[in-house]
Amino acid sequence: PRSASPTCSSADGSKQPSRRRVSLCVENREKSMGATALPITAMLAFAMISFARLASGGTSSTLITRDTSQSPSQVILVHPSDNLSAVLEYASPGDVLLLANGRYQPGVTVVIDKNITIAAQNVGQAVLDGQKNHRVIEIDSGTVALKGLNITGGYNYGEGGGVAV
Repeated sequence: PRSASPTCSSADGSKQPSRRRVSLCVENREKSMGATALPITAMLAFAMISFARLASGGTSSTLITRDTSQSPSQVILVHPSDNLSAVLEYASPGDVLLLANGRYQPGVTVVIDKNITIAAQNVGQAVLDGQKNHRVIEIDSGTVALKGLNITGGYNYGEGGGVAV
């Protein structure tokens, strides 16, 4: 939803743009599902075309938008041969680790200390195996989603051989 209506004025401050003056429209809007800001290259191309039209005697206007959303999270594809702990260290909060089909045997407890999602590319086909030697996953963060994973072979003297929260 929009947070404010556009405010438009010409370069000389009047409300009606005149010929050979560039009008400036500033619009603040919040990012919502499906709404995206123009890429900078498209905005630069539009500005160059606008100034070319202005030089040839036409009128022109420039629209400036501001994206107030956070950077989008990224999806990181992980393969069984990858070091899962190293991939987690590289990932940023909000990212999604998408595990390809296969058996993951990290050899150590995988510690998740940031808000992240770990999902199987195909439900049940990404197997995290503790090989009956260690706990498989330890969650030390507030918001972690585990989706479609097959967690097996976890071992711990106390509770939580598969996943400890």
